[in-house]
Amino acid sequence: MEDIVSKIDFKKKMRWGNKDFAFVRPIRNVLALFGNEVIKTTVAGIETNNKVTGHRLLSPEFKEINNPKDYEKTLAEKHVIVSREKRLENIVAQLEKIEKELGFEAVSKKKVSEIVVDLVEEPYLLTAEFDSKFLEVPKEVLTSEMIEHQKYFPLCKKDGSLTNIFVITANQPKTPQIIAGNIRVLTARLSDGRFLYQEDIRKGMDEMNERLEMLMFRKELGSVTDKVKRLEKNSELLIKILGYEKNKENILKAIKYMKSDLVSNMVYNFPELQGIMGGYFAKSMNLNDDVALAINEQYRPLFATDNIPSNDTGKAIAILDKMDNIVAGFYVADIPTGSQDPNALRRQALGIVNILIKSKKHVNLKKLIEDSINSMPKDARVNKSNDLLNDIFEFFKSRFENDIDFAKDSVAGVLSTGIDDMYDAYLKIEAIDAFRKKNEELFSNLLLVFKRVKNMIKSAKEVNLDESLLKEEAEKSLYNIYKEKLNEVNKLMEKREYEKTFALLASLYEPLDKFFKDIMVNVDDEKIKNNRIALLSSVDKIFKNMLDFSSLVK
Repeated sequence: MEDIVSKIDFKKKMRWGNKDFAFVRPIRNVLALFGNEVIKTTVAGIETNNKVTGHRLLSPEFKEINNPKDYEKTLAEKHVIVSREKRLENIVAQLEKIEKELGFEAVSKKKVSEIVVDLVEEPYLLTAEFDSKFLEVPKEVLTSEMIEHQKYFPLCKKDGSLTNIFVITANQPKTPQIIAGNIRVLTARLSDGRFLYQEDIRKGMDEMNERLEMLMFRKELGSVTDKVKRLEKNSELLIKILGYEKNKENILKAIKYMKSDLVSNMVYNFPELQGIMGGYFAKSMNLNDDVALAINEQYRPLFATDNIPSNDTGKAIAILDKMDNIVAGFYVADIPTGSQDPNALRRQALGIVNILIKSKKHVNLKKLIEDSINSMPKDARVNKSNDLLNDIFEFFKSRFENDIDFAKDSVAGVLSTGIDDMYDAYLKIEAIDAFRKKNEELFSNLLLVFKRVKNMIKSAKEVNLDESLLKEEAEKSLYNIYKEKLNEVNKLMEKREYEKTFALLASLYEPLDKFFKDIMVNVDDEKIKNNRIALLSSVDKIFKNMLDFSSLVK
């Protein structure tokens, strides 16, 4: 038994007394029952028995247990709730009662509950108040202090503004000493936070920017100041592509100050508040709300379902920043491998794609990548790839393909057409998915017939189609319908009416199927054979306006 207990894994273990035995905490008692019989042995020098001790303050006396079924009930009587699930339910119920009584809402309820449930044996939720003068400090600073450091539940009003009331999770009923002690500890932390915030405001962002020269971005690529200069340079093309010329002044102002807070006291102590603190500092400098909000939201989206930046200035600087980070990683050969992605380049690539899609922006992504590559110092390049631009673009495509919630073969089919506009790709995939759901049988038939097309054209030489060589009715019919549809398809493609486009393309199925039923392609006459292959290639190309069927069939 001692061997089993010693092998229970913990991140940290300790030894006590003069024993070699290691465990997460010193062992004081060992209950070991098989039925109603004590299993006689020792663990860490302690003889096993049939006794338990309860809560060390509320019920420290030992009590015998003669049946394992009584274990949970007996400990509950001694103020120890064994079940984690029941402790969690208890905490949530008490918190909801407090919320209802006060008319407030707890911040990060689930997150804090999942932490404090493992810190108490029998939870008692108590309310306390800190001095309201601290409410002048940004809400995020106060909640970080309370949640991350003290494991408290901050309380907010219905409008989201923070109150000075917080909830403590104690391991015993309320006493004046418990309340006073927690207020004293929190007040010390909030006092420090308030002082550091005021110091940052006093220094201002221009002074912070001077210190960015000493903050390394990447050793091969210089400081954060160097990075900011690249973003300023790259903004010219992005502003033009996105049509954000009216926002140019705000975008450049936001770029200038977007990284200032990285050397602030607040971000040094609360790294999770980078960007957010920059937004507050921007307001303190009387920068306009558009710039302040953009700086605040520059790291969005932080995960797949997160919101993108709220305004165009924020979208622009978020794209520029993420693109610089991704290109920098590839440039110095620090590329994600397997499950390893310490610089979150995959998340940032997906973030750019999501911003473009949700903003409904048609952007040639390769141009943005190329512009970012060209802004990197030439002598800093470590990656010796012959096609760095395409490597990075393929990285973006893989993130898009893995994350988008449509049939994977349709996604692969659209991306295989050489498309470099992710929003356009999204619209095409969405249209194909809608068509596919309404016309499952027809789509399956298209797949089958294109399997034959693929086999015919995959190794053929490219030749021009000669209409005069079309002799059979089925091949003439296919060609005429193809010509008729080609002009209509081009018009619909210009309007980006993709569902109508694909429906029109799908109408080629019947003449294409009849072609294969009535026509022998591999005839002895080489000119006729190549002409028929050229006809099939033309049909394949018109479909590639939407997707490459050959990538869907094996």
